[in-house]
Amino acid sequence: MEWKSNINVWRTRISYISTVISIALVLFVIGLLGLMILNVKSISDKVKENFECNIYMKDDAKESEVMQFKKMMDAKDFVLSTTYLDQAAAKKILAEELDPEEQFDDIVGDEKVLEASVVLTMKAAYTHPDSLKKLEVEWLKNPIVSDVRYDGGNLMKIHQNVEKAKPWLLGISCVLLFIAVVLINNTLRLKVYSQRFLIRTMQLIGAKWSFIRRPFIFSAVAQGVIGALLAILMLMSFLSFLIRHQPDFADIQNPEMNLMLYASLLGLGILITYLSTIIAVTKFLRLKTDELYY
Repeated sequence: MEWKSNINVWRTRISYISTVISIALVLFVIGLLGLMILNVKSISDKVKENFECNIYMKDDAKESEVMQFKKMMDAKDFVLSTTYLDQAAAKKILAEELDPEEQFDDIVGDEKVLEASVVLTMKAAYTHPDSLKKLEVEWLKNPIVSDVRYDGGNLMKIHQNVEKAKPWLLGISCVLLFIAVVLINNTLRLKVYSQRFLIRTMQLIGAKWSFIRRPFIFSAVAQGVIGALLAILMLMSFLSFLIRHQPDFADIQNPEMNLMLYASLLGLGILITYLSTIIAVTKFLRLKTDELYY
């Protein structure tokens, strides 16, 4: 009889471990999607914040006036950085971009053709084409500004691509969340099913439903917590692997958002296991004795 008892103990442990692993794998997949969603936004914001807007100065603008304009731009909340390029600096940059075999002076001619400018980089929220058009009108009112130039076409494509990606990511998130709920629910339901006769025995001796549910809920929530922690560790390891092989990936990471993702996985693991266990145990509590055999 002792060896049968040991076998039952091992079966219980194996069942417990397999449930934890199943929960961990499902939450890990959801975590990967969450990480992708966060990084799509971070990458998009990074590209937008590297977007440059050139504000060109008039030829008769004094350097002191230009520097005052630059300081005024630096004080704006939406501006990340400003760079002043005089005509000599603009000529040097253009010369580096041209084909070395081409003669710079033949293409550009007089140095005065190149205007001095203040180059702005702005916060991602302010790089929308509509926002830039309003800012452009305001900048052109300044008497020393001759022109405002930026690549509006590429900027519009960035915003359009991000907007197109949102519904797809939302749809995939909903599908994965549904699959996660179904898989975890089925796993826990099978675990409760294997102990349906124990539930009936506890009913026969007069135990209340809340008393019967308690150990099952405690066990399931513990499995949910452990599974979520394993999923978080796997996600952190995966993130570390990416950063180790792609160091640039570290620049777009937001530690606060990652912590929120980890907390969400933990909360999701607890919530799904808690609700699934209550539903499964309640189902068997309502069954008649002869229905337990089917």
